[in-house]
Amino acid sequence: MKQRLLLMCCCAICAVTLVVGLQAPPRFDLRPGKKLTVKGNMFGAGSAVLAASEIVWLKEFADYLVERPNLYLVITGYTDNQGDSLANKRLSEARAKSVQEYLIRNGIDAARLKTFGKGSESPIASNETDEGRALNRRVEIIATSPFTERPLTNANGKALTPEGRITAMLPPVRSLTPWETEWMPTRLGESIYEYHRLETGVKARAEITFSNKHRIQIAEQSQVVIYGKGASPLAGKPNEQLRLVQGGLWVNIQSLQQTEALRISTNTGEFALGKSSAKIEVDSAAQALLSVHSGNVSLKNSADSAAGAMTVPENFGTRMAAHSAPEKPRPLPLVPQLLEPLGIDSLSAGNLIFIWRKYSPRARFEVSQTITFDKPLYASLSTKDSAHVLLSEGEWYVRLAGIDSIGLESKSSIYLFHVVTPPEPPRFYVLTLLLFISAVGAGWWGEMTKQPRVALWSLALVLTGCASFFFLRW
Repeated sequence: MKQRLLLMCCCAICAVTLVVGLQAPPRFDLRPGKKLTVKGNMFGAGSAVLAASEIVWLKEFADYLVERPNLYLVITGYTDNQGDSLANKRLSEARAKSVQEYLIRNGIDAARLKTFGKGSESPIASNETDEGRALNRRVEIIATSPFTERPLTNANGKALTPEGRITAMLPPVRSLTPWETEWMPTRLGESIYEYHRLETGVKARAEITFSNKHRIQIAEQSQVVIYGKGASPLAGKPNEQLRLVQGGLWVNIQSLQQTEALRISTNTGEFALGKSSAKIEVDSAAQALLSVHSGNVSLKNSADSAAGAMTVPENFGTRMAAHSAPEKPRPLPLVPQLLEPLGIDSLSAGNLIFIWRKYSPRARFEVSQTITFDKPLYASLSTKDSAHVLLSEGEWYVRLAGIDSIGLESKSSIYLFHVVTPPEPPRFYVLTLLLFISAVGAGWWGEMTKQPRVALWSLALVLTGCASFFFLRW
């Protein structure tokens, strides 16, 4: 009985292992650099009518697209080189149209699907054999960026150049792309494409550097949607590069032409940043807050752009609620003054106290080993005027900023401190010194009195002195 039970358990374990091992990878993969190639068995010879055997595959593909509403496609038909080239081109167009029409009938918006027919162009195999011609009779499907509708995969199978990359990150940070249905952990260096969503958790940060050197830093507990670095040339597409859904952004725009601007939107308004830097935030009441730290920033209310247009100058900020004009710009709060420590070349590692004088209700205090503060060791946003921070040896940056009663944030003052290992107090070696002096005295006395026992005591004191030195040193 026991042997039978053991055999049944082994069979169950093997079955589970086999099922897990045989799990198929995702059937459809339309990430940048990927494409779907459907061979000629989808159609009969010289026909654009879908084969019954391929209907199940197409239905699964339609379900895949329904779950990914921001995934746009280009469907391209191809043929072999047999017959008239014009007729082949028409046949390839008809085959691509057949796939498009089936997807539309199964719930896919026609605006998401474009079709082309290229006849016998771009063969992937030799047209001299039956096998090669069968491979060339195909339909290729690639995804396009939903904002500018550029192919995510080129003819050589290479991915589209991304809008930017994650250049710094403090987890937890998640991302959601048009070709995924679930939020996934973000990786440092991850490519950013159009309609890419990013979400930061508690005490998390993420920095995006776009290919045109625009740089944004996403604050904790924020969510943004990246549309792209340039305006969409297509009608009906959002005229913005980035949407702040919740939380905050630090934006730094450098080396731009006068005609360029980064457009950021919230649920209440739109912001255009030229060569400038600013903090944009959506507060708990869903109001947009703008703090301009350098340059000028133009903004307008999304509901009434004519009445709500405004330019906010450097060192000023404003607040904007939905369906109302922005408030009159007000000066940003003064930067807190760091009182301790100051005027010191270096600090001793350990638990250090920082004290500042604040001129506004709250202060932002952060400590990081990078001047961008993308990975702060310590960060607080409170009414306090001091903080205890445990610092190890190295160079540390300290940032202070003031925040007024409505949430506008001042420029930051940044301090650099060199933290070194504190010198060891001399008292640590007093015991070692006394032991060595005693050893010398015992050795001299043993030599004078010709007593071997005293000489042994001298050796023991030397060994004890060495042991105490190493124990106190390390």
